[in-house]
Amino acid sequence: MENKTHFAPGIYKAKITRQAFGKSKNDFPQFVLSFELIGKVTSGDDLADCDPWERTSFMTLTQKSVEYVLADLAEIGFDGDSFSKLDPETKDFHDFRGLVIAVTCEHSTYDGVTRERWQIHRERSGIDVKPIGSSEVRKLDAMFGKALKARQPARRQEAVAAPETAGPATNAAEPADVVPDDIPF
Repeated sequence: MENKTHFAPGIYKAKITRQAFGKSKNDFPQFVLSFELIGKVTSGDDLADCDPWERTSFMTLTQKSVEYVLADLAEIGFDGDSFSKLDPETKDFHDFRGLVIAVTCEHSTYDGVTRERWQIHRERSGIDVKPIGSSEVRKLDAMFGKALKARQPARRQEAVAAPETAGPATNAAEPADVVPDDIPF
């Protein structure tokens, strides 16, 4: 597997240098932002030094992605009602150049090659769930109680604490007996 990454996954501060519209490899329209990295966010507003290399975020516009792209653009201040207002070829376009933003680097592998994938950082939320009341939960018990009682017992899983709050393990598994001759390497 080939690795074509330089930067570690995480959140970075960056200064936007260019913006343009173009076409993806699959001929979809896309909005493109290029930016120069300023530093990697370590905690709060603290930044670790990083190479000031230019990176690019490609925002492909399809029926499935347009809401996400618009949310990303709103995150950095765009509230226009036309994509032409993002086009540098248009008079009075929304110019992002010089704006310092947060970007996220992720790594993805395709056809055996691992590459960086950059996008505008925003706090992504989960799905909206409409809560039900306790009376509706009791109705579920009435409807499906037999299925609950007839199911196989659950396997016991150990809880895993978040790294920043993890304390000493209380239910640590015992190490397996390993005979050196059994190791396959």
